[in-house]
Amino acid sequence: NEGAINQFLQDDQQRMWLPTNSPYIIDKNQNHFVFNISENDSITHSTIRQFQDKNKNIWFIVDNTGLAQFDGEQLHWFLDERFRHSHGIEEDQFGNIWVGTNYGLAKFDGQQFHFLTEKDGLNSSMTYEIQEDKAGRIWVGTDEGISLLIPQKTSKGIIEHAIRTYGAKDGLKIWSGLESVFLDSRNTLWWADDKGLTFLDLNKFELNEHSPTLQLDQIQIKQHHIDYRQLSDSLYVANLPFGNALAASIKDSFPKLQNYPSQLNL
Repeated sequence: NEGAINQFLQDDQQRMWLPTNSPYIIDKNQNHFVFNISENDSITHSTIRQFQDKNKNIWFIVDNTGLAQFDGEQLHWFLDERFRHSHGIEEDQFGNIWVGTNYGLAKFDGQQFHFLTEKDGLNSSMTYEIQEDKAGRIWVGTDEGISLLIPQKTSKGIIEHAIRTYGAKDGLKIWSGLESVFLDSRNTLWWADDKGLTFLDLNKFELNEHSPTLQLDQIQIKQHHIDYRQLSDSLYVANLPFGNALAASIKDSFPKLQNYPSQLNL
């Protein structure tokens, strides 16, 4: 079969899957092509990613077409338009399948897909590569940095995910065109993009459970420094309404800043 080979997959039966314009299987022992699932199931575009889950299903991300699952006998399509531009795929410790798309992060619970987007806390709906770490946390690469999904069990025993985001303000220097992610044997996460490598040693990574204590040193509004310690209450009112949230006091008088403590009170 003609076409570029994007990725190899060896399944639990030691068969090699070659994604070209049609997914073929190579039987390693017999050293020849034994099956082409596209002959009867109409995969007509290049397969850009394939993955085998714990239940031995083979998943295909097919460029400009959608997402497919092969159960060993039949190919099942998920033809939601949002899957036409999909990228990464991962299975977590609970058996959920996660897929990165241009329209959000899709989670398959075995019955149906649910999408997470910026409205749910991701730093971008443009999601790419996905990796679960040893602690069960889901790392999602986006075009604006990294979103981290932290599993938490509710009082009803349901697993939900809290979301934290990391971007340029957190030290990510290079982040463009994310290509791949890898968790190595030393528990270090590696991300590759079209500009270079980013890595994180998870042995040293800690989640802050509490918000940091804020200390107000100075106030500068419209490039004018205000020494609030020397102001009387009447001048407070004239410059910043005393006791109001800082964001409400200044309203839209200057552009929004990154990492701005919007709930800070004076």
